[in-house]
Amino acid sequence: MSNGLSQTVSLEEAVERFRELCLPVLKNPATPVTDLLANFFDFYCTTRVEGAELEEEGDMVLLEWGANCPHLIKNFVDFRDLEDEEVDFDEDEYEWIGLTRQITIEEGEEQEEETLGLCLFLYFGRARDEEEELGGSLWIPTPEALRTRLMEWKKNPYVHRLLRQRPSKITAFVSSVG
Repeated sequence: MSNGLSQTVSLEEAVERFRELCLPVLKNPATPVTDLLANFFDFYCTTRVEGAELEEEGDMVLLEWGANCPHLIKNFVDFRDLEDEEVDFDEDEYEWIGLTRQITIEEGEEQEEETLGLCLFLYFGRARDEEEELGGSLWIPTPEALRTRLMEWKKNPYVHRLLRQRPSKITAFVSSVG
């Protein structure tokens, strides 16, 4: 997945790199899911964020699946700049896979603790009633745990089925967490 080399960047540089990673996908939603996953996880494995301590759960990935109402957005959005009432959602639920890189920068002398989610959400067909029961989540605490946890995730029958499909909608955004 990666060449083992990593670089450390500021939080804002990580957000910008994530945005750049997502822009081609948002312009061409026909990108194969395997390519989306490879790019997302390569970014996680090769890019460390200043102040986000792996040992303190400061840089983890959350995988989610089930049914969700998508944001009504077409481009990459930085939700830190928006108020809650400025965010609209589709009224219908869709089958969904969510990839979130959660980064926590610890408190310092000049800053408060900050947690951001770098999110890439893949939506498939409209959800049926049973999707709510099929949903779940899985944390990947470190890049070293990635391969094992991904194999576990891909064995889930619901996830396995969705990974073989092409998404009907993709959203990418950054938001504050907590």
